[in-house]
Amino acid sequence: MGKVLKIGGIFLILPLSVLAECEIGAFFGQNPPTKGVINEFEDMIGKDISSVLWYEGWSRFYQPPFNTNFLNDNVRYHDGYDTKTTLHITLEPWVNLEDINQGVYDSYLRNYAYQAKQWGDEIRLRFGHEMIQDDNPRTSGWYSWQDKPQEYKEAFKHVYNIFRNEVGATNVKFVWSPNYTPDELEVLEKYYPGKDYVDWIGLDGYNWGWPWTDFDQIFYEIYQNIVQNPDIFGDKPIMLGEFASSEGELKDEWIREAFQKIKDKYPQIKAFYWFNIDKERDWRVNSSPEALTTFKEAIGVSYFTSHPSGGDKIQDVVNPADIEVRVNIPRISMLKVNVTRIENDNWQSDSEVNFGSLIYDPGFHILRSSCYYAIDVGIFSNDYDWSVTHTVSSVTNGIDILDENINVVFVKQNNDNNQEKLAELSFIKSNGISFDKASLEDGWLRIYYGIGAGSGDASGVKPITIAKSAGTYKGTITITLTP
Repeated sequence: MGKVLKIGGIFLILPLSVLAECEIGAFFGQNPPTKGVINEFEDMIGKDISSVLWYEGWSRFYQPPFNTNFLNDNVRYHDGYDTKTTLHITLEPWVNLEDINQGVYDSYLRNYAYQAKQWGDEIRLRFGHEMIQDDNPRTSGWYSWQDKPQEYKEAFKHVYNIFRNEVGATNVKFVWSPNYTPDELEVLEKYYPGKDYVDWIGLDGYNWGWPWTDFDQIFYEIYQNIVQNPDIFGDKPIMLGEFASSEGELKDEWIREAFQKIKDKYPQIKAFYWFNIDKERDWRVNSSPEALTTFKEAIGVSYFTSHPSGGDKIQDVVNPADIEVRVNIPRISMLKVNVTRIENDNWQSDSEVNFGSLIYDPGFHILRSSCYYAIDVGIFSNDYDWSVTHTVSSVTNGIDILDENINVVFVKQNNDNNQEKLAELSFIKSNGISFDKASLEDGWLRIYYGIGAGSGDASGVKPITIAKSAGTYKGTITITLTP
């Protein structure tokens, strides 16, 4: 329902599409963002934002937690008081959609939904964005959930039902967000889960700079197909889930024109998220002094809204336990061993397995990790038969041990990115497991390590509870090559 206005004793209910405002939002390249980058951006543009966007990659080996403590400190209270800044989380399902539909991840989703519900304020959940590739030459197929309309719609509705109907997280608003192309009505309808399951519709699109593409060329057709068919899509507010312009001589003009058109021609766009990073192009609002000046002028009018000013002062947020987990990996002669940290599907080389401080989940009184690790083990020579053995010592702080709280998954990996799971065990049960040359032929050994999450874990693996004593937990992993 829209806002209610009283005019001369008559009450009018106005649809959302005629409310004259649009929220300021942005993505800063951090997942989730720190208060430092939020404050820096607000100072730079001369105005507060209303909402922040970030991405969370959900895979079989890592299910991102809802990090309440971090989000309180860095988003909600980033200006020293309760800003009511809206969270916009893009949840990327790097898992089999059919597994979602079969309930494999229900426990994780319930946990996440419970934490989101406890947040209280509005959260926008953009599930599986840019889901349409549809063999269209203008669109690249870059996500594993693309081009699967039936499985995608079922997964969207399954996640929605857990949040809304099982957990009652009504503060979580679901965003269906295709790319700006394909924009044909029959294609959009094929991937739409239904107006009963969608709260916002998002559109993603960029001016890549060559050829120079104005705002209408990007968004007009898909916008019109949505707003002119409420029987299909409903009367939903629309957001620009991602948008920006590359740098060029006309970027300042593009920015001025884009925001003027949002005001004058696209009244159903109620929020935008500027993709403020230097990635494929320099999308930042400050890529040039001219671009920044124009952006500040464009969003400086009252039509583009910020988070509320003033409010409750920040409350101290204390973790009941501070646990760090570190495992040293020694280098072994004749082996090539690469250690990689994976967080939100960003793979970064590391020198050890170091989960760092775990995140407290107050709803379930357990500790979760924001990352997992992969260790690739290659053999320098295949001239003779060999075996490679994985041995471990307990992960302990001298008081408690975490041997049953860490997943270890062994897979055979090859250059075609195909994997064959060889074993899935708890840390302690992985001690002494070995693989020979024949079992790894035409590939190499990859070992995944992850903190128990309470769902999708190996047999015998348990999440870490606050019953464990605080401290730094250390153990060793030894990988031995035997001729």
